[in-house]
Amino acid sequence: GYFRRLDAVSQKMSQKELRAIFKETTDSSFESLPCRDFSPADVSLEKVKSFRKEADTSFRISKANLPSFLASLNICKGGKINNAGVLIFARDINGFIPYSETIMGAFKGTEKIHIYDRKDIRDDLLTQLNESMEFLKKHLNIRSEIHGLDRHDIYEIPLDALREALVNAI
Repeated sequence: GYFRRLDAVSQKMSQKELRAIFKETTDSSFESLPCRDFSPADVSLEKVKSFRKEADTSFRISKANLPSFLASLNICKGGKINNAGVLIFARDINGFIPYSETIMGAFKGTEKIHIYDRKDIRDDLLTQLNESMEFLKKHLNIRSEIHGLDRHDIYEIPLDALREALVNAI
């Protein structure tokens, strides 16, 4: 067993205390840990292609080159896919990492009592980001300016700043 010394008394450590010590001494983040029971067969090729499109790469994805593509993103080592890969590419994320979701709410007034719109997004991180962005755009005030024959919509918060905040939050 494992013991800790408190003054003149030695006490046996609980599992919770042991986990806390091991967690503090490891350099691994949650994202870099391999996901148990997840295999390359659980990867959605559609989500990989959507990611590739968002990243604007011309790399062709197929089942044959999927492991090398995942390894190039540093999310697959020795056939094991880490939690980051699961959060981005899993067919069913909640089957492996439960409660991976974004919950968006729009409140009436400043009291934050009455929710007049809500959206729960339980999908991959890219989908969470894009649907969150659409939800926020739906609730932002927009003004339009006309220059010549063109109309320009201007959001009350710059969309680039909003996207950056969402990326950091997610």
